[in-house]
Amino acid sequence: EVDGALGSLSAGDGGGSQGGLEDKRPAGTTQVCRRTASGRLDCGKGVFVTAPTPPTLLEVVSSLVTAWRNLGAYPGGHPARTGALQAAHGRLGDFLSASAPLVLGISREGLVSGSQKLGATHVRAFARALYRRNGGLLRVEEGVRPEELETFLTLLGDTGPARDHPLTGEELTSLGVTHIALSPID
Repeated sequence: EVDGALGSLSAGDGGGSQGGLEDKRPAGTTQVCRRTASGRLDCGKGVFVTAPTPPTLLEVVSSLVTAWRNLGAYPGGHPARTGALQAAHGRLGDFLSASAPLVLGISREGLVSGSQKLGATHVRAFARALYRRNGGLLRVEEGVRPEELETFLTLLGDTGPARDHPLTGEELTSLGVTHIALSPID
C-alpha cells in the first residue's frame, strides 16, 4: 500500500558507477518514487519524467507584461488578475532558479539581456512604461515574493500624475519591494 508521499531521483544524483551500480536513467530525467506505508521507497521500473526546462526570457517577460496589463484592467480578486500574477511569479521564479538575477537593459524600443533583444510590440509597451519611470536597468533577484511583484507592476501601471515620476530604490524599499531594483537612466 502506498501512502502517497512522493520522492524523486534525478539522473546524476549519486549516479555514475558507485559500488558497482551504474545509473541507467536517461540524462535530464527524474525517476518518480513513492514511500510505502512501511516506509520503504518504491521507485517502480521505468517510471521516468523529463525534468522541466526553465522558461525562456521572452516567456518570462511576456508573462510580466500580461500581469502588468491585467493588474490595471481588472479589480482586485478578479481571476484574470490573480491568475496572470501567479503565472508571472511562477515563470519568473523558475527562470531565476536557473539563472539569477534577471537583468534587463531598458530603452523605448524594447528590452535587452546579454545579447538577447526583445522588441515585440507588447514588450515595447512594457519597456516604455519602465523608461517613463526613469528606468535604465531592471534587476530582479531570486526570492522575489508575489506581493513585491504585484506592488512593482501596480506602480509601473499607474496612470495618474505619478506616471512620469521616477521610481526610486528608496520608494520601492519603503513599499516592501526588496528583490526588484530599477536603476535610473544615466
